[in-house]
Amino acid sequence: MKGFMRPRFFPLLAIFCLIFSTYLSLSAQEATSARPRKPLPLVTSAKIGIEQQKAAERALEWLRILRDGWNDVNRQFIKQGFTYAERLDPRAYAVQYLEAKAAVSDALQVIPKGELRTAIAQAMDIFDDLEAITEIFRKTSPISVNVRVTDIFPYLKKYNVPYESGVIRESYGLILHQDFVMSYILPLRYARVNRVEVLLGGKAKPIPPPPTYEQMFHVPAMKPPIDRSSISVDSLKGIVRQAIEARVRGKQTLLRDLLDDQFMFYALQGRQWDRDRFLRSVSPDPMVKGFEIEQAELSFRQEAPVLTTVIRYESLRGEFKSFNNTFTFVNRNGKWLIARWRAF
Repeated sequence: MKGFMRPRFFPLLAIFCLIFSTYLSLSAQEATSARPRKPLPLVTSAKIGIEQQKAAERALEWLRILRDGWNDVNRQFIKQGFTYAERLDPRAYAVQYLEAKAAVSDALQVIPKGELRTAIAQAMDIFDDLEAITEIFRKTSPISVNVRVTDIFPYLKKYNVPYESGVIRESYGLILHQDFVMSYILPLRYARVNRVEVLLGGKAKPIPPPPTYEQMFHVPAMKPPIDRSSISVDSLKGIVRQAIEARVRGKQTLLRDLLDDQFMFYALQGRQWDRDRFLRSVSPDPMVKGFEIEQAELSFRQEAPVLTTVIRYESLRGEFKSFNNTFTFVNRNGKWLIARWRAF
């Protein structure tokens, strides 16, 4: 017993205790690491500040404009030699696209990673792709309305376009009608922008049904054959006079009452505006002193009255200019409305 208590045995006992305690510590760490860990909280789109919210809302505002800047297409009415899936106003859209790019870029720089940031980026992505697709159409098919499958293939796969069901076999390869491609891609823009809308606390915009045949080919829906003898040039001329007066003086409300819901305006250089776009363009023209309808000839096209006119404008400087305008009318509930207005 005395030998056991001699000082030379204390170092050995200390080393043994140290080894044993280290073993117990490692065992405890292994047991702890084996337990399932709770996931870290994710950063959600709701956790953004006022500045970030404003940036996101500005990006959404421009994304809405891009969304509404396209004609939708119904593949049931696709027609060779004719394309409908195009920008409503290409010149204005080109600037709107750049504005949207800038607004989205600003938003992505300040919004943290999360669902909202991803949604904004994906919404812009589809409009970037529409620009690229349109450029492919322009370069590879400057005259034709068809495009080769090989030229557009990456986008067919990206957007799951079932090209096999719409392919046309030609000697130079497999081709698709441009409207066929766009009929699958364009509807997705609603879902992308709606996702951003909802994440910012708004409501998703209902996806409109595909356009009808009358809408795509600008054919007013007509009733059974009309009594042509009951339609006078003077009555239609009076409607035209009211419409021109409202346009020149910027009276949007009055003009709206004279236009059909499916109204289309055709201007110089191939511009096409629907009713809403046309009404937004209406503002007072301070340079116009007055106008006269110099000529007015009535004809009929598929039972629709057509008034072909020459309109002479007088400026405040006493200058005169004449323009040809053609108006196609449709009868709605006993009232004649302007369905198409061509100015050239």
